[in-house]
Amino acid sequence: MAEAKPLLLTDEDVMRLLSPTEAVAVMENVFVARLQGNTGGAPRWDLPYKNTNLVFTVGAVNDDVGFRVYYRGKFDFDDQLVAVWDQKTGVLRGLVVGELIGVMRTGAVGGVAVKHMARWDAATLAIIGSGRQAFSQLRAILSTRVAIKTVKVYSRTPQNRAAFCEDVKQMMPRLNIFPVDSAEIAVRDSDIIVGATSSHEPVIRGEWLKPGAHVTTIGPKSRDSCEIDVDVVHRADFLATDSPEQAAAFAEGVITDRSDKPLYDLSAVIARMAGRPSDESITLFLSTGLAGTEIALAAHLLEKAARQKPAVFDTD
Repeated sequence: MAEAKPLLLTDEDVMRLLSPTEAVAVMENVFVARLQGNTGGAPRWDLPYKNTNLVFTVGAVNDDVGFRVYYRGKFDFDDQLVAVWDQKTGVLRGLVVGELIGVMRTGAVGGVAVKHMARWDAATLAIIGSGRQAFSQLRAILSTRVAIKTVKVYSRTPQNRAAFCEDVKQMMPRLNIFPVDSAEIAVRDSDIIVGATSSHEPVIRGEWLKPGAHVTTIGPKSRDSCEIDVDVVHRADFLATDSPEQAAAFAEGVITDRSDKPLYDLSAVIARMAGRPSDESITLFLSTGLAGTEIALAAHLLEKAARQKPAVFDTD
């Protein structure tokens, strides 16, 4: 019997095959596997070349191993290639090419963090940013928190934040989502705050946070270049990240280094080995990019796609 050829999936396949709810479930399973010792990985590795970087991560989750590589530099896109092998047989299962798998992976990790760190009755969400990652975070969070009724959106360009809200309303007409004129208006009185910007200056300030708020930052997060200010870190009663190893690998240090509180692994939070001290506590999630999460998501997609006879990567 001829061996099955590896599959090739693109953004179109990812969009067709993967829902935010599924993506969150896959990511949650990765953190469970991590706690059980069934994951492996290393901090990302960069190849600098002529003002650009080729960036690699290598990871393993349960029976799947692989790598992700993407080109980061002067271009406006973030095409990625994720390759997955079956650890038991050494057979290449397939490739996922495009930017969407990375966007949905990061959004889903953010959804897992909100599910396990934010208050259960959180009803108001602030999104700072109006790009693709802001949209992915929003969809993932809404898939885990049905109590959210109001979403406030701020980004630097009025047209962009207005367009973002209109696009979401087309998909979710019952959601009360609207643009606001400042980050402060968005953050104040919000139960959940997500920073999804490229800003190297603080756009989320600790003085705006109400008791019980949860903050997720996925934008710049180094000690001296961060989308949140150090007061957010100081006010947070509980801090967690998807990858303490990746946070420790920041050559310039991460913003949470300025806290005297420990930075917990999200897998420990999911296992209820650690968590918010009380309903009035402020929590902070630092998204750094756990190696292997994209491998798990690609493996899920390849398994699902194999039952639907998608395009095949011809190795002959």
